[in-house]
Amino acid sequence: MKRQIIAIVLLLAMTAMLCGCEFSVPFLSKPEDAVNEFMTQDNLMEVLSRFDDISSEDVDDIATAFWVDVLTSPSVKSLLLDNVRCISYNITNTTINGDKATVTVLITHFDMSPVIDSAFGIFYNKVMDLDASGVEVPEDEDELMDLLMPLISQSIKEAVAKTKPSETYTKVLFDCIKNSSMIWELEEIPDDFIEKVLLMNFEYALEDCLNNLDSYEYRG
Repeated sequence: MKRQIIAIVLLLAMTAMLCGCEFSVPFLSKPEDAVNEFMTQDNLMEVLSRFDDISSEDVDDIATAFWVDVLTSPSVKSLLLDNVRCISYNITNTTINGDKATVTVLITHFDMSPVIDSAFGIFYNKVMDLDASGVEVPEDEDELMDLLMPLISQSIKEAVAKTKPSETYTKVLFDCIKNSSMIWELEEIPDDFIEKVLLMNFEYALEDCLNNLDSYEYRG
């Protein structure tokens, strides 16, 4: 349930901001042109910069706010930027049906899973060290987050320094539409592009770690 809340909040936040973006370009004669324009590095950097508008202060749920802080931390944002710089893609198919079209794109990008897994292992050991030191765990959720957030931030920073994201690829279907000016444009940004490509599978990496907490070992 917690993972679903996190995913929904992040996706809604991104979708709400991206819906205000215009990605059509004059004189695009083919659906592929709309995709090519969207996939330029400058444009993807602009899309990614909209994460600056996401804040944990806008989230009521403490646990969700915690993971929003993780996603928007400097270390993770640096990974997302590196990912955008290295994205490559190949258009494999286009299906046109009147004023609508679907463009199939195979995108090569980074997967954050190894980094998040490493960060969880480091974080687990930091929490165990804290417990062994006799520090009293606050009952208040806000105080607990104040205690844990520096630990997870440092854990991510250490993980990023020693662990590289893996390379993967994702097939994304871009729906395009021909507007009243006969220009092809993206109908919307696919969820798969946001979740898997732009966010480097953050949601799925987080899910795997939360489902396998028992696999982390204390090395203290």
